[in-house]
Amino acid sequence: PGTSKTYSAKKFICDEIGITGDDWEKQIENYHLVTNNNEYKEPLIGKKTYWDIIQFHPSYTYEDFVRGIAVFPNQKPIYGEIKGENEYSIKMNPVNSIEYKSINKTIGKIAKLSLNAYKKAERENKLDECPNYYLIIDEINRANLATVFGELIYALEYRGEEGKIKTPYVVDGTDSLVLPPNLYIIGTMNTADKSIGIIDYAIRRRFLFFKLLPNVNTIVNSINKKSPEADIKCCIEIQLFYVINVLFENCLNTFDYEKEDVQLGHTYFLRKSSDTKEIADQAMYRFLYQVVPIIFEYKKDGILDLGKIKSMNNSVEKEILKILSEILNANENKKIDKYKKMVTILVSPDAQSLIEKYLNDMINDKNIIISKDWSLINSYELPYDDNLFFYRDVNNTDSQNLGIYIDEKNRYHTSGYSGICVLKDKNNND
Repeated sequence: PGTSKTYSAKKFICDEIGITGDDWEKQIENYHLVTNNNEYKEPLIGKKTYWDIIQFHPSYTYEDFVRGIAVFPNQKPIYGEIKGENEYSIKMNPVNSIEYKSINKTIGKIAKLSLNAYKKAERENKLDECPNYYLIIDEINRANLATVFGELIYALEYRGEEGKIKTPYVVDGTDSLVLPPNLYIIGTMNTADKSIGIIDYAIRRRFLFFKLLPNVNTIVNSINKKSPEADIKCCIEIQLFYVINVLFENCLNTFDYEKEDVQLGHTYFLRKSSDTKEIADQAMYRFLYQVVPIIFEYKKDGILDLGKIKSMNNSVEKEILKILSEILNANENKKIDKYKKMVTILVSPDAQSLIEKYLNDMINDKNIIISKDWSLINSYELPYDDNLFFYRDVNNTDSQNLGIYIDEKNRYHTSGYSGICVLKDKNNND
């Protein structure tokens, strides 16, 4: 939970479109499909990418996702005749009359739109210009996927006419449904969700799976953006994230759970203000009223065993978790006092040393730079050498020398953990 899954899915589509800038979340809405008379429509004609997003839940069904029956008011007039000495023809608008129609639902609508675009590009021999359509399914594992997808499982693997399937519903005169090659489905799933259904292998093998884990680097970036001069190890967001890491390292029920499946993510700890008081208040209230309730549920569900705190060896971390345990059971008017007591320990020299070590370990794993003291960064000097630089194309991944290469836009790159690289020409100029 809280690892930017939906955000990352949208960012992926943004990158596919080629959108840049800090306002990308606003720009991407220009490519968001709209609904008109129960049909998807492109908001802008002639673009290469379009998308939509829906969310699954436990009561989601095939009739919500693929095709189903909808109820519409009956606007057709009723005609009748009265015969007798004089004949009359009567036209009457029915009151509260309804009719039932088979219609496409989300995947049926976007499949129809994307298939029309694919066939048009195929007829015009312009498949390289065919637009792509993306459907993001948020919380995909909260529904019973075998029931929701139904026979669509076959069409997921065999795209185009080869994978044409028959549905129980006739729409636009046909019961067939085709998923074209230019339609992509992106699902996000929270592995800690208690309401998840089991994803069977038939569905699983039709998707690629990527893990999005808690990442301290995302927190560091949010701090650097709002407070460029901040000492990272002294920032409250980093300190609280460290507390959660210590909690899951020491108290997780490892017999039944994996840490990466249940640990709280970085989005609970992002800095969203530059004001000192707002920074402190936001961190405290998010921790007490977003993070702590989840930890409390984890404790009740047996995911976390706080009894393990007693056997911890590190006295500082042990004291921090003891106070956290007290926060879980404290009355509302006592929570803030106990939180402040925990923060007091977090800013102590012993705790700061532990936090710095934790960050340094993360630096080794993820190449995060938290120090602004350039004297701490190793420097290496080499004489100018033409062989130091080489041009590497997309298909050539070989490295040589320092791994410095120039791409097609004359940008310099280094491989590995080179850090800061100063390039000098033959005249020893930077």
